[in-house]
Amino acid sequence: MTKRILKWGGGLLLLAVLLAAVLLLSLWRTDLPLAYLEEKYAPPPSQFLELSEDIRVHYRERGAADAPALVLLHGSSSSLHTWEAWAQALGASYRVLSLDLPGHGLTGPVPGYDDTAAGMAELVHAFLRARNLSAAVLVGNSMGARVALHHAQSYPQATSALILISGGIRTDPNERGVGLFRFVGNPVGRAILTRILPRSGVADTLRRSVAEPEGFVTEPMIDRYYELLRRPGNRAAGARRFAAQAKAADPSAIFTPALLLWGEQDRLVPVKYAARLNALLPRSELIIYPNVGHLAMEEIPQKSARDARDFLVRVLP
Repeated sequence: MTKRILKWGGGLLLLAVLLAAVLLLSLWRTDLPLAYLEEKYAPPPSQFLELSEDIRVHYRERGAADAPALVLLHGSSSSLHTWEAWAQALGASYRVLSLDLPGHGLTGPVPGYDDTAAGMAELVHAFLRARNLSAAVLVGNSMGARVALHHAQSYPQATSALILISGGIRTDPNERGVGLFRFVGNPVGRAILTRILPRSGVADTLRRSVAEPEGFVTEPMIDRYYELLRRPGNRAAGARRFAAQAKAADPSAIFTPALLLWGEQDRLVPVKYAARLNALLPRSELIIYPNVGHLAMEEIPQKSARDARDFLVRVLP
């Protein structure tokens, strides 16, 4: 009887291992070909700027060349596509540029720049110089807001104004993240997500990022995030970024005029951080939107773009 039980137990263990292997293989996600991604996600007005032999930045530009310049910086694991509504709303009045930051979108990993917000700010400054911009308004969402603050601190003369949407301030590391962001706080989670990336996890993260996901988070939107994360090198760059003990910018040392836009229902960077950042920045003002989450520029594009325009009319020469 004992031998029979052991035999059955060994069989169940083997079955469990086989099922686990099948599950692992079903979730394993390889990178997607760059040519496929560029054909799908870089139609006009997309362009590529070669900063060097190894650095090719995906960007879009709209508006008159002699108008004040706005440079739009997306959040973590996102891309320049998050700014399309703003680019259309503000393109008539400003020169609007959006770009995929290092380790994101179609730009991908960038040799010579580290994967922190400070490193990305250096890339942004190189991008400005390459586009013959001596100064620009930097607009950042989440991680992009941190990049914008670093740029303003390092290059105050090249930063005309700041518009920070749900980001720019270091959050409590003990707070649990949302969706897939819960896994990137530890080495095991980061290692897993560089190889195993469930589309359902991307969809869940997007839905938790906004106040009203129904009708907002569409299948094409999920596909875009999911597929651009699988651009060669992006997941590894993300793992390095989340592992880095990066130095935060010092908001109290930044005297650039700043507008903070925050969703009251933001689960990624809760609205309590809006008041903290507003108190630290010497020249800032704050607008809090009810029933809006982490992506105000997409959830309420017309309202948020109008508030941005009103601010810029007051602070730009």
